Amino acid sequence: MANMLETGAVQLAAKRDAHAASEYGYQRGSGTIYAIDATLGSTETEVDDVDKGFRVKTKALDLLMSLANFPEALELPKAGDKITTGTRTFRVRNLSGSGEWKYSDGFNKSIRIHIQETT
Repeated sequence: MANMLETGAVQLAAKRDAHAASEYGYQRGSGTIYAIDATLGSTETEVDDVDKGFRVKTKALDLLMSLANFPEALELPKAGDKITTGTRTFRVRNLSGSGEWKYSDGFNKSIRIHIQETT
């Protein structure tokens, strides 16, 4: 019997890709530009500075997409990868030492790629 939560995660990712995603160009170095479907989002992080007694909040841009739709030839996102759509250009970045991407669900079906707009 299939895990109902995992089945639901797959179905929700498919709905997101079909109804909320836009097309982006994904490129590593000067290599091939791959077409990917992703949804622009954000991640908020908080860091306490105990020594100075305050909390720093940041909001970073992300692209949310199904892992199955990420170009197989590239394996996983890496810092510096270029992402474009229309007139906007982004670069994959390491978010506060937590990596360039993370799984976005409990079943590793979707990923959240941390990006920074460069134009």
